[in-house]
Amino acid sequence: MSLLRLLPALALVGFASAAAAQDAPSVDLVALAFVGFAEGAQVSMGEEPTMVHQTGAGTFDGMTNGALDTTLTVAETTPCLFDLTFTHAGQTFRVRLDLGLVESIAYSPGGSMGLPEPILPYAIELTGAEGMAVRPLDDGTTEPLDNTPSLATSATIDQLQAAAAALQAACPSR
Repeated sequence: MSLLRLLPALALVGFASAAAAQDAPSVDLVALAFVGFAEGAQVSMGEEPTMVHQTGAGTFDGMTNGALDTTLTVAETTPCLFDLTFTHAGQTFRVRLDLGLVESIAYSPGGSMGLPEPILPYAIELTGAEGMAVRPLDDGTTEPLDNTPSLATSATIDQLQAAAAALQAACPSR
């Protein structure tokens, strides 16, 4: 299973318009567009919802049943190159996204799949050059990730697309 498929689903609170998305820092847009994290969001990572709190630009904590069990940090290491570090239930996952290699980001709904309302699953399809989404390994090498990750969120397709469009405007494909 790819790392991106392990990333959580959430209910979006912000970025209701393309204008709001364009004003957000790129690290926050990456958290929204690829993981679904935003201040006040509710994440579905199991049977119990996780509440997301943004602690800084690109940094988030998630609490399930009042206990901190999830963290996400998004860092823009060079323009349009993002490192995501996601920790949940004691396991840490890392992803590197090179948005300069991404040609398009598309979302499609996947039905309710028994998730609590108003959370819906979405498939994300990334098209672009090889290396756009990789998992950094401890030995300094990387391994490619699936270019069709998924998330489940109460965000509308319009909200997800606004975040993706703002990222693509900031990081045009090379």
